[in-house]
Amino acid sequence: MRDALPILSAARDQVPYGIAIAQVSTAIAQTFAGHFTAAARLGRHMHETAQQTQDEWLRPRSATVLGLLALYRGQADDAAAHLRDAIAALSPLDAMFVRYNLAFLARAAALAGNLAEAQHALQPPADAPVFPLYDADWQIAEAAVLAAQYQLADAAQQAMTAAHTAANHAQWGIAAIAAHDAARYTDHPDAGRFLANIADLVDGPLPPLLREHALARTSRDPAHLNRVSVDFERLGATLFAAEAAYAAVRALHHTGDHPAASQQATRASELHSRCHHAFVPWAIGRATHDLTTRERQVALLAAAGHPDRHIGTQLGISTRTVQTHLTHVYTKLDVAGRTDLAGALATPETL
Repeated sequence: MRDALPILSAARDQVPYGIAIAQVSTAIAQTFAGHFTAAARLGRHMHETAQQTQDEWLRPRSATVLGLLALYRGQADDAAAHLRDAIAALSPLDAMFVRYNLAFLARAAALAGNLAEAQHALQPPADAPVFPLYDADWQIAEAAVLAAQYQLADAAQQAMTAAHTAANHAQWGIAAIAAHDAARYTDHPDAGRFLANIADLVDGPLPPLLREHALARTSRDPAHLNRVSVDFERLGATLFAAEAAYAAVRALHHTGDHPAASQQATRASELHSRCHHAFVPWAIGRATHDLTTRERQVALLAAAGHPDRHIGTQLGISTRTVQTHLTHVYTKLDVAGRTDLAGALATPETL
């Protein structure tokens, strides 16, 4: 972008939106690559410029950038809020971007545990144009909503479909994210092989880490998973760091190293708590069969840091009912309370 700015500045009269288009494209590419600090700096600059100049064209695009960045960092609530702003600010001339933003909103809402909003986002207006260029983003969103509904095998398969769709358009950053989602949902064996072939096609630190995470989940190597988790945390991909740590908990239990698993569970829970209540049903282990569907929902939201009243609002039940479900959860998982919940949820079903 640095090389293009003098040219775009000189041609401002002929290409009035040229600089802003370059900024949007750069910020999104930086996010896919894992250059989160640079993307955040550019996204905030765009947002401030839009506010100061009352630029109705730049406003939704800056909100999209901030929402996408928050999503990839695991900040579910922030991502959903920015993407709602983006959609609300789109003008009638921006119809081609309606489904694009709705796809990201569906992913953010699903990650925040707001399944109703996520499903609604996947029901676009009838007149919203469909562009093949955004097909993979839509398929990734469909996979995310399936995962939030505990349909993990279907979610992983849809994510791999998205990966191949993106690859067919040479959208390598999107393909890497999609294949990684398949690995997150079920340790899908094809995900690691797919990522091994494409991760080096995208410059930046994120795609190689996505590949390493997928391979580590397939091999169930606790040391590898821990290294990946630490690297994700350093990068700022906190949710992925938490998920790798949860996977390491399960791997350590399988090796019989229960004390190390307990320490890793504490770390996973702390990372998870930084993600603004991210809802990750694919991270649970033993609870899959021990708890009812409603108890799983309540337990995961509680482990993610939601207070009882917020859980009740999310699920459409009373605070007292939430507390009753939690009492049952604590009994079934043999834990004393919330502080032990994340570790129990990550425990494998067979020790």
